[in-house]
Order: sequence, then C-alpha cells, then structure tokens
Amino acid sequence: MNMVPIKILHLEDDENDARLVQSILSKADIKFDYLLTDSEEEFKSCLEKKHIDLILSDFHLPDYSGSEALLFVKEKFSHIPFVFLSGTMGEDVAIGSLLNGATDYVLKNRLERLIPAINRAIKESQTQLAKLQMEKQLMQSEENFRRSISESPLGIRIVTVTGKTVYANKAFLDIFDFVTLEEFIQKPSKEIYSHESYVQHLKRKVMRQIGKEIFEYELSIVRKNKEIRHVKIIRNEVFWNGEKHYQVINQDITVQKKLTADLVAAKVRAEESDRLKSAFLTNLSHEIRTPMNGILGFAELLKEPKLSPEESREYVSIIEKSGVRMLNLLEEIITISKIESGQIRLQLMETNINELIEQVYHAYKKIAEEKGLKLSFKNAVAGDASIVKTDRTKVHEVLVNLTKNAIKFSDFGVIEIGYNLVGKGHETVIQFYVKDQGIGVPKERQTAIFERFIQADIADKRAFQGIGLGLSISKAYVEMLGGQIWVESDPDGRNGSNFSFTLPLHRGNLK
Repeated sequence: MNMVPIKILHLEDDENDARLVQSILSKADIKFDYLLTDSEEEFKSCLEKKHIDLILSDFHLPDYSGSEALLFVKEKFSHIPFVFLSGTMGEDVAIGSLLNGATDYVLKNRLERLIPAINRAIKESQTQLAKLQMEKQLMQSEENFRRSISESPLGIRIVTVTGKTVYANKAFLDIFDFVTLEEFIQKPSKEIYSHESYVQHLKRKVMRQIGKEIFEYELSIVRKNKEIRHVKIIRNEVFWNGEKHYQVINQDITVQKKLTADLVAAKVRAEESDRLKSAFLTNLSHEIRTPMNGILGFAELLKEPKLSPEESREYVSIIEKSGVRMLNLLEEIITISKIESGQIRLQLMETNINELIEQVYHAYKKIAEEKGLKLSFKNAVAGDASIVKTDRTKVHEVLVNLTKNAIKFSDFGVIEIGYNLVGKGHETVIQFYVKDQGIGVPKERQTAIFERFIQADIADKRAFQGIGLGLSISKAYVEMLGGQIWVESDPDGRNGSNFSFTLPLHRGNLK
C-alpha cells in the first residue's frame, strides 16, 4: 500500500469515464489525489502549480488532443509518467505514442490493465528519478572535484588510462613554469625531466603496460629557465566525466629536500666537529705532557751532584726549549679562543711591509740554515711605496706561521718570502707568499688545513707535531683584514708548496 498519496492528473472530457477510473483506483486500494481537467489551460496550470506524479490522458478531446499534451509534458515535465487511456486509439497510433515518449497506453475496454500500468509507470518514474538524482549528485560531485582541484595549492593534472593529459590546474603549470596546458602537452617528456628522472619515467611506463601501477614516487624536473626542481608524485584513480582517469598530484619538495640535505650536512659537520675536538683535546694533552715531561725530567736530573758543566748546560737548554714550546702552545690556545669569542680587534697603523718581510727573514735565516735550507726574500716595491695601512702585528704573525711551517716541512732547497702587487677586478691588492720545496699538501686537504684543529694527512710524522691552530689563526687574521689565504701544492712532485694571502692595498695617512 502506498503511504504517500499519488497525485494523478486526468485529462478527460467524459465525466462517466472519470468516475469509473476513480472507482477502479479506490478498489485497488491506491492512496491517491485525483485532479480532473478537459482544457489545455487548466492542464498546464496544474502541471506548473501542483506536484503531479502521474498523467492519464484520453487521446481525442474536443479542444486539446492527447498528442499535444504529451508533447508539452515531454518538453517541460519529462520526469512525469504519461499513460494514454483511450477508447479510439489504434495499435499504430499507440505504438507511435510510445515512440514519442508515452509511458504506456490502456484501452477503455480493457481497464483491467489500468492498475498494473499505473504501478509500472510509477515504479519506472521512481527509478528514473533516482537515476537522475544520482547523475545530478555525480555532476555536482565532479563539479566540486573540479573546483577543489582548480583552487588546490598542489599541482594536479588529470590523465586518461592511456596517459593523455586532459586537465591541469594553475599550480601544476606554475611548478613546470608553463602558461597553458597545450604548452605542457607539446613539450617532449625528455625535455621536462632530468636525465635520471626521464629514465625512471620510461621504466614506469613499461610497468604500467604490464599492469603494475606505481602510485607514489619522486622525480626531478627541468623548468623553462633550466632550474631543477624536485617533485613528489601521488597517483589516484578518479572518475572524470563519468570515466576512469588518474589524478596525478604534484608537490614541489625542492625546499624540503634542501632542508633535509642541510640537516644531514649539519649532522655530519657536528659529528666531524665533535671528532675533531676530541682529537684536539687528545693531541693537546699529548702536546702539554711532552714539554712538561722535558721540564720536570731534566729539572730532576739537574739535582745530580756530579753533573759536568756541559751536561748542566744541555739540560738547561732542553728545559728552556720545552718552556718555549709550552708557552707557544698556550698562546695559540688563548688566541684561537679570542678569535672564537670575537675578542680580537684590529689595530691599523702605517706599516712598512718591506721591513716586515726582512724582519721575518732575519729571525728565521739561521734556523733554516741549521736544517740545510736557504731562506731568501723578495720585495716588489721600494721606499715609501711599501708603506701601507694595516695591522702590523697580525700580518707579521701570519708571515711567521707560514715561514715556520715551510722550514718544518722542508728537508732541502730554497724557501722564499715575498710579495707582489696584483690587480684584482678594479683594485690592486698585496699578495704575500711563502714558497718552499717541502713535502707538499695533498689536493683534497688543501682547504681543510686552514680549518680549526685540522692538520694535513701527510705521510710524515712532523705533520702531527703541534695542535693544528697556526694556519687557522692565520686564516682568521687574513679574513679580518679583508683578504684571502690559500695554498698551491704539488705533493706528488718536488715543487713543494706556495702559501699565499692577499690584503687590500691601503696607502696614505691614518687621518
């Protein structure tokens, strides 16, 4: 039994036929609301103002035919089932009416078919309405889907199962630096992806052809400006225009990958820093114990009553050298601590760089000769032209550090200290150098030797004497003065090393 009344609009000019239909409906225990009309105007008015569920119509009426009514209903209210109820309707006409959109027809001399026809018409109508509702919801869902894609900050494109791109949002085009979808489609994949990503792209195509879909992966793309970007891809099955497609989500992860790489690099640097500091502390302990043992040990020997004058002088000399070594060690530690804490200040003054070079030469000439080395110097200019404005003490210490290293790591040959005036861009700089014919520095370590606590990995035990702060102190001083320091070396040959550093050329008075 129907719980909700069926609103039936009956287009009929014979009241007796109308009462008969109502009687049949009542006996069938159908709950209904019945509206009767025989005019075009009233018929259309009922359709427009009432919620009609079913139309019954005679085929021949004096002023308005059933075929005209059917045409109007199919045009304006196609969802309402239309059943012809006529006594003069031939078979050809009945079939024609069905082809024109009528739901069914019942002859008046066979009214036993009326209730089944009504039930079937209502059922088909409900099915059709449900289908229309589903289609409407699907269309609305797809419209919402399209809108969400269009407004998404993620790059999204829609592709067919064969891989043809049918839609791409603005965020997607922006990632690839394209303006239109056509521009993207016309660009060969080989030019869009990096070489490695293109190879992976071809492999994924083969996998799809054998039914092995890959739904998540990363690739690198080449934008129009040749910039490399990294993109994470997620593929999902979706329905687009009622057919199966793939939604390909593109997320630009270039920044995230860089941050990850930076974090990894920072972790490596932190671990390396910890390792170096541990090695530094171990080395520092050794370096302190060595001169301390010399001082304490030979001081104890001096207590012996039967020492000869020569032995006493030798022991005192060893104690003095150990003390100087200890003092130099402490000074380096204090200096690097001040550099680390930013306590070092520049003291600019007029400085004769020729005098600086000659002072270092005279201070270390005898020490070099004791090792069988020849120490020389070369000044590029003479007189007042060699007077510049700089921090005399710090330049002197850098030259001393480089000269001491050259003597330490050389067994023969010439060590030359000097400088040249060199053009650099639109300015002239002073380029100091200390050349030797020593053991050299491996290429992969030529930058590392200027870092804190690092010494060159050289197959010579002298490389491990000291705590590795001299060159890092020199680098800090040079950079504070606005210059650069580097080394050119040939560890495989016998050309030794050439340590160089530049300083700005500032002439004139300090005022």
